[in-house]
Amino acid sequence: MASRPGDTASGNALAQDIALAMLGAGTVDSSTFAADAQWQRPGGVLAGRAQITRALTGLTPPASITVEQVVSQGRTASVSGRVRLTPSDARLFCIVLRFTSAACRDLAQIVSFDHRLPR
Repeated sequence: MASRPGDTASGNALAQDIALAMLGAGTVDSSTFAADAQWQRPGGVLAGRAQITRALTGLTPPASITVEQVVSQGRTASVSGRVRLTPSDARLFCIVLRFTSAACRDLAQIVSFDHRLPR
């Protein structure tokens, strides 16, 4: 069965692709972000498509990422797992995505968290 825009399979794939880009492993088209989108992340809030896009271009790709869970429902999705920034810096992460509508065309808010794991 083919995925349709708005169905769970395509919503999960879209959420995972965006989350990977937010972690520095992949790209996302700047038009994905609403003009007034916000990215709330450790270290502060980025406001607007231009600031978010600029921040994404400056990310260093991590050594590895393991996505453990992707959940999408309506206009919200979350992606969580483990990211290894360097061989000695492993973290748990969670990225919550909120779109302007259930059509998931314009991303209004990103909230990202990470927690360093003990060595």
